[in-house]
Amino acid sequence: MTLVVVVPLRSSAFGLLLLLLPLLVVCFSQPKPNHGGVGAEVGGLGPWNSNGDNDPPSSRRHHHRDRHTCWQTSSSSSSVESSFSSANTNGNNNDVRNMFYEYDKPLVLLGQSSSQEQAELLRLAQTLHEPGNPFFASPMPKPPRILIPQSFSFHANKNATTTTTTTTNNKNGVVVQIVPDDQLIHNLLMMTTTMRNNNNNNDTTNHQNPPIYAWPDIIVIDTAAAALDEKDDDSNSSSNSDSNPALVMLARRLYHDASLLMIHVNVEPTGAWTRSNDEQARKQALEETVFVPFSDYELCLRNEGILVGNHDDHQSDDNHMDNGNDHGGDDSSSLDDWEHVEWELTRLLARARLIPALPGDRTRSTNTAHLTMGPHTFFLSLSFPDIDQVQPYAAAMCTDVDAMEYRTDLLSCRHSRFELLYGMQQLRRYCRPHAIRVPALPLAASVLEDVMPIVYTVRTQNQAGTFPVTNDDEQDLMFQMLQWGLRGGVEVLDVESAWDETRTKHLLDLAQARYASQILGSHHVVGDEPVTLEEAVRLFEQCALQGRAHGAKVVLSIDSEEKDRLAYEAGLIATELARQEQRPVIPHIALVLGTVGQFSRIINLPFTPVTHERLPTKAAPGQLTAMEIMTTRLLTKIFESKKYAILGHNIAYSVSPQMHGAAFRATKLPHDYVRADVATVQEFVQSDFFNSGDFGGTSVTIPHKQAIIPYMDVLSDEARRIGSVNTVIAKEEYNTNDEEFQRVLYGDNTDWKGIYNPLHRLLGGGGAGSAVDPQRDYALLLGAGGTARAAAFVVAEKLGLQLLYYNRTPSKAAELAESFGGTVVESLEQHDVVEDNSSPVTTSIGRVLDATPGSRVRVVISTLPASANFPLPSWILEQQPVRPIIFDVNYKPYQTSLLEQAIQAGCQVVRGSEMLWEQGIGQFELWTGRTAPYAVMKQVVLENCQVSVLE
Repeated sequence: MTLVVVVPLRSSAFGLLLLLLPLLVVCFSQPKPNHGGVGAEVGGLGPWNSNGDNDPPSSRRHHHRDRHTCWQTSSSSSSVESSFSSANTNGNNNDVRNMFYEYDKPLVLLGQSSSQEQAELLRLAQTLHEPGNPFFASPMPKPPRILIPQSFSFHANKNATTTTTTTTNNKNGVVVQIVPDDQLIHNLLMMTTTMRNNNNNNDTTNHQNPPIYAWPDIIVIDTAAAALDEKDDDSNSSSNSDSNPALVMLARRLYHDASLLMIHVNVEPTGAWTRSNDEQARKQALEETVFVPFSDYELCLRNEGILVGNHDDHQSDDNHMDNGNDHGGDDSSSLDDWEHVEWELTRLLARARLIPALPGDRTRSTNTAHLTMGPHTFFLSLSFPDIDQVQPYAAAMCTDVDAMEYRTDLLSCRHSRFELLYGMQQLRRYCRPHAIRVPALPLAASVLEDVMPIVYTVRTQNQAGTFPVTNDDEQDLMFQMLQWGLRGGVEVLDVESAWDETRTKHLLDLAQARYASQILGSHHVVGDEPVTLEEAVRLFEQCALQGRAHGAKVVLSIDSEEKDRLAYEAGLIATELARQEQRPVIPHIALVLGTVGQFSRIINLPFTPVTHERLPTKAAPGQLTAMEIMTTRLLTKIFESKKYAILGHNIAYSVSPQMHGAAFRATKLPHDYVRADVATVQEFVQSDFFNSGDFGGTSVTIPHKQAIIPYMDVLSDEARRIGSVNTVIAKEEYNTNDEEFQRVLYGDNTDWKGIYNPLHRLLGGGGAGSAVDPQRDYALLLGAGGTARAAAFVVAEKLGLQLLYYNRTPSKAAELAESFGGTVVESLEQHDVVEDNSSPVTTSIGRVLDATPGSRVRVVISTLPASANFPLPSWILEQQPVRPIIFDVNYKPYQTSLLEQAIQAGCQVVRGSEMLWEQGIGQFELWTGRTAPYAVMKQVVLENCQVSVLE
C-alpha cells in the first residue's frame, strides 16, 4: 500500500523526514555528551507517558490535523489524585505538591499602611470577608475573624498582658480580635502540631480538638503603628536586622514554624501622601529584614487606598480614593482603583491555592501546560518601555491572544521590584474587561473569570533580549527578577536554560515547593553560526530543565530559508525521544528568528508568540499577528475546520450549539456546531455528516448516551465506569500495520466534571470547616437514572463521601449501590418508622447517620424531574454547624422548588446550568486541546437558561 503524506507548502522533502523519524530517533538515543547547562543530562525519569498516545510523530500528517488533547486509554480525564500518583513516579524525588494547594490555615497580610488613619491592610482584610467576594464562603461554620497581634494593633496597649480583645464589624459580621503575640503563636503552633499528628494518623478531621485558627481567618501585621512609635528613637538601628526583634521573631515563627501563607502588602503612596525620608528608610529596612524574606507573594499599592473625606468609616461606599494611576497625588478619585486592588489580592490567593502544574501531565483541565500551551494558542509579546502605554491597545490585543508576555527586560523600571510588580498589576487591570479567551481560576466556592494569563520574561542580551548578564552580580539580579515574577503570581515563568545550574535549581525548587506557576524553559540561538539538527534536539532537551519544565521553547537562527523547518523537525524528534525514554512529554515551541523564519511561526501550533497590527513596534523581528498566522494555516491546509454536533432526539431546546459556537468564535477557531436530531444512533452513523472527513466529534445527550457506545473504538475509564458517553472525539491516527491513516473514535464522559467541579470548589475551598471526613460525611442522591450514575461516580470516586440513595423504586437505587457502593434508604425521616413496637418498617436516613456519631449529610444531589416538586425534610437542610450543599441537575426552571427551599434554609446551591457549562468546557478541551473561554460559555448558558432544559 502506498503511503501519502500531506505536507505544507515548500516542504515536500519533510515528508521523508516523518517517515524516517523512528530511525532518526534511534540515532539520537545513543549516549549523549554533556554540553553543559542545566539540561545537559536528562534521564532517570519514570513512566510519565501514561496517556496511551503511542503514535510517533512520524505517523502524523505534517499539516497537523487538529490532534486535540492526547487520549489516555486507561483514564482520559482521571482525577487529581491519579495525576499526582503518576507524577510521583519520576526520578527527581521532589515534592510536586505546592505547599499551599487547597491551603486551609490562616492568611497573613504583612506590611506597612500609608498611615494609621488609612489602614490599608486592615481594610483589605475586611473586604475579603464581604459577601460577594470569592474568598467569602457563606454559610460558614463560624464568623470570619481578623486577628491582630497586640504589638501591632493601632488601638491596643502593647504592654498589656490581657487576653484576647474582640470587636465585631456589624456590617458583615467579621470578628476582629486583638491577640497577645505569644498567645497567637502558641495557638498556631498547637494547631500545626495537631494537624500534623492527624495527618500521620490518616485522620483528616480532629473532632475533639478542631483547629483554633483556620481558613478564612486573616492575621494582619501592620507596622504603621510600630513605625510611629519609633519616630523619636535617636538610634539608627532601624537599618539593621535587630531594629524590631519582636517583629522578626513573630514573622519567622508564622512563616517557618506555622507555615502560613503570607502576603506582603507593599504600600508606596505618592504626592501629598509620600512618606518622609526617615519613614521610607525605616520601611525599606523592614522590607529587607522582614516583609520580603517572610512572605511568598506581594501586592503593590500606590494611592489606591487613600481615603479622601470620611476617615472614620473605611467601608463606606461614599468614600473616595485617590486614583492610583495619578502619581502626582491630586485628589481625583476612583473606586475602581481600590476594587482592582481587592481583585488582585483575591487573584493572588487563588494562585497560591491552585493545584500545582505537573510536567507532562494530560489528565486534568486545571493548570496544565498541554491546555495553556495547546494548539492554536498565542501570547502577545509586549514591547513598551512603560506599561501604562498598553492601555489604549488592550481591548484590541486581548481578542486575539491567550496570554500577555511581560518583557521585564524592555521596561524602564526593570530594576525596581515594586515597579515591576505594580506594572504587572496594571497590565492585568487593563486586560480584565477584555479577557474573553481565558480559563477560569478557582477560589473557594467561586471562580475568577477575567484573569489574563501572563508570561513573565527576563530576556538576556545574548538570548535576543536587552538585559545584560556579563558578571555574577547581573546574573544574580536576573534570577532575583525571576523570583519577583513568582511573587507576583505569574501563570508562566520563562526560564532561560543556559545559565548557572545551581541558581536555576534553586529557582525551580522554590517554584515547585511554594508556587503554581508553569515553567517555560527557553533558549535563543543568536548569530550566524549554524545549528545542526542534532544540536537543536539537544537544545529542546536542555530546555526541559531535567524534567522540571512544563514547556520548552527553542528559537534558532538560520542562514537559509530552506532551513525554516529546522526547529520544528527538532521538536518532533525531541518529543519522540522523551516519550521513548519515559520523560515528561511537554509542549515544544519551535521557532526561527527573523523574517526568514516566519514560516516556522505558521507551523508551530502551541503557544506561538505574536504581535498585533495596532502595536507601534514588534518585540522580535519576524513576528506575525495571530490573525495572519491562523489565516495562513487555513489557506495552506496546516489546519482545517471541523464540524461538530449535539446528538440527541427532540433537542430543539439544546443550548450547546450557542455555547460551543460562541466558544469557537471567541478563540477564532473556524469550526461549526449544529444539532443532529435523530431517533436512533444508527441514523446518525450512516449519515454523510458522521462519515465526512471534517467530522470532529459530537456531544451526546438523551436518549443516545448508551446507544453510541458500540460505535466507539476507545472508551475512557470514566465513560466505562459511568456506562454512558456524552462526548465523541474523532481523530486521525496512523496505523502501522495497514500503513495508512485511519479515523479513531474516542468516547468520553464529561457529565461527571459538570457535577464534580462545582462541588469540589464548595467542599474543598472553604477550609477546615468544609474539609471532607470520608468516614462521617455523606452525599444523598435522589433518583437513579443516567445522570444519577454520573453523580454516584463523582461522589464515590472523586469526592470521597459516603453514599446514600433514595429513589421511589428502591431496586434501581440498589443497582447504583452495587456499582458504586453505598446504602439505599427507604425514608428521609430522622427516625425509623415503627409500628406496634416491632422492627422498623423502613430504613431511614437518620438511622444510618446515627450509626456513626458525628455523621452528617454534606451534599444532596437531586436528579429527579423538576416537575416532581420534591421537598426535602427540614431537618436535613438545617443541619449544624454546616448546612448541606443542594445540587439540582435540572436546567429548567432556573429556580426549582427544591432550590427555593434550600436557599430559604441558608444552604449553598448548585444549579443545572452550572453543570451544563462545566461539562461543555470539558468537551471543548477534548476537541481542541486548548483552554476553554470560561466566561463566554457560562454567559451563553445563563442567557438561555430560562428557556432551556438540562441535556
